[in-house]
Amino acid sequence: MTLEKIPDREDYRNEASYESALRKYRVRRRARFVWPQISLEERVWILEKVGASNPGTRAALDFDELRLNLKQTKAISDYPRSEHRRDIYKAKLVASPPRKVRVRKHEKRLREKYGPTFEQYLEERGV
Repeated sequence: MTLEKIPDREDYRNEASYESALRKYRVRRRARFVWPQISLEERVWILEKVGASNPGTRAALDFDELRLNLKQTKAISDYPRSEHRRDIYKAKLVASPPRKVRVRKHEKRLREKYGPTFEQYLEERGV
């Protein structure tokens, strides 16, 4: 499939069909930009999730060579915000060494007074 052009108003009979075509174009465009940023293993996972045939061999393909319907394309375009991607990011953060954070003086005093967390402080304040 070749690159698509932005839908033109004159090509559609009414406003609703034009808006629908524009929405489909935007979803496909987002998915096309996201696809190269996704690793091969994650591509296989996405294609298995949306029900594509031969996801292992198709994951290496260029996005324009994939034949996907709108629902499958939307799953790809929404992948960076998906729960699966969030879980991968959280696991990566846990595995990384803790960051050194500079603490302000007043925050340091509160931490010394109320412990490592502010739970006690928040309970006393009623927050």
